[in-house]
Order: sequence, then structure tokens, then C-alpha cells
Amino acid sequence: NLETLGHHCFGNTNISSVTFPESLKSIGDECFYRCKNLSGDIIIPSKVTKIPENCFYQCDNLDGRLELGASITSIDARAFFLTHLRGPLLLTAGLKTIGEQAFEGNAFSSISIPQSLANIGNRALCGNPISGSLEFPREMVAISSGAFAWTRIEKLIFHDEFVAIDAGAFSGCININSIVCSAVNPPE
Repeated sequence: NLETLGHHCFGNTNISSVTFPESLKSIGDECFYRCKNLSGDIIIPSKVTKIPENCFYQCDNLDGRLELGASITSIDARAFFLTHLRGPLLLTAGLKTIGEQAFEGNAFSSISIPQSLANIGNRALCGNPISGSLEFPREMVAISSGAFAWTRIEKLIFHDEFVAIDAGAFSGCININSIVCSAVNPPE
């Protein structure tokens, strides 16, 4: 019947794996901060609505897949910073915000961006080997600085109401070969 894991409750420990109960509703910030031995898959239960700041920060042996529960609306700053999670990053339908550096330095090969996503923070997906096409949802009107820097993205598709692409948003993305922008005036 465990419902809550508090702030920093397992931070800097030697735990090697974690399996969350379906009853879990809340995970505290820095909950698994720098758990250097943590490895395998991370499966977030369906009642959890937010992955808080620094939750799995620098769990650098975390090398499995990430499965997010259907209720996730926010992934906060540095939630999965410098882990080595891999495979496709399947973001859930209700997700609205990805914080700065949330997934920086992981090994995700692809990403599915839900139509609900409105904000992607600075360097949020920087350094992942994400490839293929990215089509940005109508809720999103801007891309933050460095958000997709140093990825392997090949094609970008912007809707007609897109407003701004911040400095370095796609810096180092040498595989981009196509940009489609349906706006009358391209984003600045």
C-alpha cells in the first residue's frame, strides 16, 4: 500500500534495482539521487503524475528502458540527468512539461512527442542519439536553448503557429537534412 517516497529517501545509497508498487502516487525530489549501482529498467506506476527534480540524477549505471505511467504530466529538471537509459523514449499522452536537462546524456534512440506537450526546457534531450523525424505538437510554440543539441535527428516539422527556436536548440545536429515549416513567417 506504499503511496509516497519522500525527498532524497534513497539518495546516495547502494541499491541496485527498484520495482515500484502500483499503489505508488508520489516520488520525492532527489529520491534516487546518485544511486551509482542502480541498473535495469525503470517502470513508473500509472498513479504517479510527476517525476520530480533530480529524481534519478547521475544514476549512471541505469542502463535499461524507461516506461512512464499514463498519468505523468511533468518531468522536472534533471529528473534523468546523466543516466544511461536507452531504447525509445515513449512520452505519455498527458505530458505537458519536460524540465531543463531532464534527459540530458542518456542513450534514447527515438522519441514520440505527445500532442499535449507544451514546454521542453533547456538542454532537455541534449546528447541523446535520437534519430528520425520530429514533428512538434500544436501546443508547443517554442523550443528552448540546446533542447535537442547533439542528437541525430534527421527531419524537423514545425506547425504554422510556431514562434521561436532558441539559440543552439539543434546545435551539433549534423544529420538534419530536412526542415518543414508550414508557417507563412518562419520561426525566429
